[in-house]
Amino acid sequence: MRGLKKMTGYQAGWFEGEILNYRRDSTPFWNELSIIPNFDKTGQLVQFIGIQRDVTDWRRAEAALAESERRFQNLLRSAPAVAIQWSRSNYPVLK
Repeated sequence: MRGLKKMTGYQAGWFEGEILNYRRDSTPFWNELSIIPNFDKTGQLVQFIGIQRDVTDWRRAEAALAESERRFQNLLRSAPAVAIQWSRSNYPVLK
């Protein structure tokens, strides 16, 4: 399945995961999807219940944070030394 990030519960008959989906205008978006079987009193499968949530903004924020951390780590590795100055509020400030 193209774009699948994670999948759980498949062996138990239900599915939960993130998939890359496409809107009608063909723009991609990340979709958190849960599909759960629904059984009647006799144990017969009646239907599946699907719940989806657009997590595109969350994925973008996650990617931006990872890029920021990568850039910060590169800065620390390339700097000969890092000085820490204490502000008036007693929180360290990197300089």
